[in-house]
Amino acid sequence: AVGSDAVGSDDASADEADTTEEGTSGKETETVKDTKTDASSVVALLQVASATNVFLLDFPALLSRCPDVIAPTLGALLSDEKVLKAGFGVAEDLRRLASLHKEAFGASKDGGPNAGVGPVVDLQHVWAAGTRAARADAVAGGRQGGRRSPRDSDDAESLTERVRGPWSLPEHYRRKHAVGLSAVSLAVLGKPLDKSTRMSDWSQRPLTERQVLYAALDAWVLVELLRVLRLDHAEELDRFAKGVTLNGE
Repeated sequence: AVGSDAVGSDDASADEADTTEEGTSGKETETVKDTKTDASSVVALLQVASATNVFLLDFPALLSRCPDVIAPTLGALLSDEKVLKAGFGVAEDLRRLASLHKEAFGASKDGGPNAGVGPVVDLQHVWAAGTRAARADAVAGGRQGGRRSPRDSDDAESLTERVRGPWSLPEHYRRKHAVGLSAVSLAVLGKPLDKSTRMSDWSQRPLTERQVLYAALDAWVLVELLRVLRLDHAEELDRFAKGVTLNGE
């Protein structure tokens, strides 16, 4: 998975990512948690996580000391079509990475991997699509006693049956503002993320213990979110993920 934050940035929507082997029943999930950047898009930290491990990579050091190893390692992971990446507001993060290392993260037309970066599922977009469908469901069918009417939404293509995922609760689909990763974590996993460390100086070395814990959890939580959503709401996840994958273009 891929996600990113920025040094000195107040962009709350850019956060993480996740990777899962496709085509297998016992899925091995890996996440590339993408970055801490500043206003000039200087990536300060790259987080790579799996269900059991998290790696915090000093991206400026990689760029200055061994840039040639990035494409065959991280670039290969992000462009592997057999590995599903998941992010949260991830498009800008991928653009930042591509601007710093086109050979590893850029689109093929810009000299990047043949397939570009992907496939990527943006969980922020999935959540937004789910709440939109739930809102349409409520409007079309009405609600009585907290139960949905069996009537479908007007959007028959995107909502062929009643929405039942965590995004279907009134407190979520009635929100007027974009949801953040912490709120999604609370809704799906039952616990929010402590975001108090997000605005700290991610260019400092060494990182503080709080920064290490924050960065690791921020990346790992996407692996867990994707795991739980695929386990409990696979059909809706697949439906709402359509159209939000990226392939470097």
